[in-house]
Amino acid sequence: IIEGICQPAQFAVLLDVHTGGKMTVTEANGHSDCRKSEFNPAEGSVVGVKEKLLLGVSRRNITPPIGCCLAVYAPDVIAKAVNDDLTVTTFVFEQDGKRALLASCTVLGINNELADRLRAMMEAECGIPKEAVILHAIHNHSGPNISAGYGWGEMDTEYLEKIFIPGLLDSAKEA
Repeated sequence: IIEGICQPAQFAVLLDVHTGGKMTVTEANGHSDCRKSEFNPAEGSVVGVKEKLLLGVSRRNITPPIGCCLAVYAPDVIAKAVNDDLTVTTFVFEQDGKRALLASCTVLGINNELADRLRAMMEAECGIPKEAVILHAIHNHSGPNISAGYGWGEMDTEYLEKIFIPGLLDSAKEA
């Protein structure tokens, strides 16, 4: 079962994958109203759903330069090479004129203050309500610290402002 939630108390879609390529879509609006529809990918339509669910996807490279301090380690632990790029992958969902955004970032974490700032930026730049923006950090210790916290070391504000935020916003706009 794949579950996608947009504004949790208001809308949820469950895709229950069945054998034979059919899926059952259950829509709940938080009031115990539910409807089920069957989707056959070969036919390309969902019976009972008024509007198509549109999805835009974008990915941006947010890899810092070699030599940056790595998050949570002692200040002298720096990046010496790049094994895999750090990325931000953004998904924008739209249905019935409503949009939601999910951004998955290969960073250690995003604190509440930064998350609020980023959501406001995405609302201003992309027109997606900040309440419909989900930011996800994969908890990667092999990148810069963008969320200062007790014991986490200093925040890398240069990386945050010059690489991370522009990459996130570009990815959101393209998606």
